[in-house]
Amino acid sequence: MQKILFKILLLLNLFWGACTKNDSQPEGQKPLLIYAAASLATVLPEIAGAFRTQNHGVNIDFNFAASSILAKQIEQGAEADIYFSANIQWVDYLEKRGFIKENSQAEFLGNKLVLIVPRHQGNLKLALADLETALVKRVALGDWSHVPAGIYAKSALEKSNLWEKIQSKCIPALDALSLIHISEPTRLH
Repeated sequence: MQKILFKILLLLNLFWGACTKNDSQPEGQKPLLIYAAASLATVLPEIAGAFRTQNHGVNIDFNFAASSILAKQIEQGAEADIYFSANIQWVDYLEKRGFIKENSQAEFLGNKLVLIVPRHQGNLKLALADLETALVKRVALGDWSHVPAGIYAKSALEKSNLWEKIQSKCIPALDALSLIHISEPTRLH
């Protein structure tokens, strides 16, 4: 994890160094605007705090959402200084349309598929195959039509021959961060 944090701090330092000639943010200078996948909403603000400390108060603003939504916002004219996507396809999408400088991509984060059960379930241990049992009533996933976390989960479930068996139990979420807040299907509006 420290290796990843170092890489992100290095990226921010390199970017900021290219944008400013001194160590402090000049009065009235726009903050560094980072568009990032919702799955990074907890870690990036912590990294930004370390970056601000190292760089004497540089301001960083974030826009967290599904990678697809962020890509569409950028395509429609939103100005992002850095785009952290959870799916390389959305980076390629923007690059092909001229919104990202060619060959400026770097892959340094990854995903793991995890099963999370509600806190009130205690120490319930589930295996992937348990998803098709009556023990599991609902499965919240990122929307598998466009949210990277959902696309990856669907792919893993297909490879495990479970997707067709559990698809009717699946509830699509707007992004990875939304998955944390889903407990009842009625909350999805």
